[in-house]
Amino acid sequence: MASDYLAGLSEDKIKRLRARFFRKVQKAEGDQCWLWTGYRDRDGYGKLRLGGGERRVLAHRLSYELHKKPIPKGLCVCHSCDNPPCVNPAHLWTGTNDANREDSIAKGRNAKGDRHGARTRPERWARGDKHFSRTHPELLARGDRNGSRVHPERLKRGSAHPIAKLNETKVREIRDRYDRGGITQYALAKEYGVTQRIIHLVVVRELWKHVR
Repeated sequence: MASDYLAGLSEDKIKRLRARFFRKVQKAEGDQCWLWTGYRDRDGYGKLRLGGGERRVLAHRLSYELHKKPIPKGLCVCHSCDNPPCVNPAHLWTGTNDANREDSIAKGRNAKGDRHGARTRPERWARGDKHFSRTHPELLARGDRNGSRVHPERLKRGSAHPIAKLNETKVREIRDRYDRGGITQYALAKEYGVTQRIIHLVVVRELWKHVR
């Protein structure tokens, strides 16, 4: 996962990039986190457009390069503070994926129940009006912009789907037998090796809509 965002940039461009970067940073006193105030992904990591194009780079990785050095190929930039939107270079260190995973486990990010981060640090979770879907609704691909509308040829439907337990012939059989009566959805589910919920969605035409 190499970045080397500054490679090939002139001193003037790096200076302007640094200025853009700090316009979106809320610095704090002492050793506290510097919070990214610009765009964040759904995991809370800050991102910044680079070069005026559509490409967004991770703010904490850019911070590491602006303040320290290029990131060696294959290494992650990890947070000692365990705070995704933080870009304080003093809180950033490089390590392998395994090291990052071990650090995650040690800090309890994989914890469950009352030990989960959503319980121990609820203020760090973007919910309600702070959620990505509310703060940046224009970035959500909905309606005619959804992938199913833009690239329908990429969707695997029916028996072409890798986990499909039914096929077009079985779907027609199920619908025909249920419409004729004399058999329950539970009986059909047992016979065809699926759940009653699947049978229900098949007979009401919510699943396998393309089968007539």
